Parts: sequence; structure tokens; C-alpha cells
Amino acid sequence: MSMIAVLAAAAVAAKPPPTIPLPGLLAPMGTGKLMCIGPDKAKKTCIGIGGMRLNAKGEMVVWNKTWLGDARGPLLATQEAVVTLKDGAVCDPNRPSDFEATRYTWAGGKLTAQQVDVLRTRIKARLQQYFNRETCQQVYEDAGGLVMLARVNGVQDPSLTLRFVWISPKDGYRVGV
Repeated sequence: MSMIAVLAAAAVAAKPPPTIPLPGLLAPMGTGKLMCIGPDKAKKTCIGIGGMRLNAKGEMVVWNKTWLGDARGPLLATQEAVVTLKDGAVCDPNRPSDFEATRYTWAGGKLTAQQVDVLRTRIKARLQQYFNRETCQQVYEDAGGLVMLARVNGVQDPSLTLRFVWISPKDGYRVGV
């Protein structure tokens, strides 16, 4: 490979991801900031970390990595979903296929197919009520900081309302408690 080809490849690799124009308090996510949900600033941990990117079709994709437990090592779930913007909120249709595509790791390694099946069955029992129901998340600020308010099919669902802070990928935060 020529030196020019190497430099060109390095320039492409170093190019920052495209900016996604997002409204108001969501704007930081469009510039590469991540949501640290349930932050512990002293430990630099988050119960979940999420971000947004564009896929090859130019669609907005949100991703999140969530802490599920830590009995003998951290159990994490990573999920992605194509979303839309509606009235300043990020809306997810909650496709069952997105749930089925969730990747799980335990203590940094993969789970067996049997372990994933057991885990999916347990989680599905708790989340199935949201499948194929649009969840729109609106960000607002109150005296305690940033809040993500969720509406499911237009109805506010307090159980899905979460506090978060914006972080940079370089800030050293990790998913955990």
C-alpha cells in the first residue's frame, strides 16, 4: 500500500461522525455526546449509556448499553433501534425484532445460547407490554438536572422517566453501579 493510500485511509478513519441536527436539549446527542443514565459522578458509572448515529440509509439509530446485574460479573445488554423525531422527542416503535437482536455480555464475555434464551424470556415478560407501542422520549430540565420523560402511545409513563447527564466518550465513564 502506498504512503498516500495509508494517509488517505487514516484521514477517513479520523473523520468525526456526521452531526445529526437535533432540537433543544437533545442537541448534544447529535454532536456525539452520550447520555449517562443514573449517573454516579464519583465512581464515573452509569446504569446505562446511550448515543445516536446514522446508519447506511441515513436513518437515526439510538443505541444503549444497560447494566442488568452483577452477581459474578457485570451483565450488560446492548440494543439498537431506528428512531424518528416527533415534536422534539425521540420516538421508538419498540419493534420485537430490536429486542430479539439485543446482545448480552457477562463479565466481558458472551453468554451461551441457552443463557441468552433464559435471559430473553425473563426480560420479555417484563417488557412485552411495550412491544409495537411507540415510546417518545422528551428531554427537559428541572432543578435536579436533565430528565428524559417518556410517553407510550401518547400517555406519560412515569416508570420510564429517567435522570441523566451528557458525557463525552473520552470522560472515562462506564456502565455499572
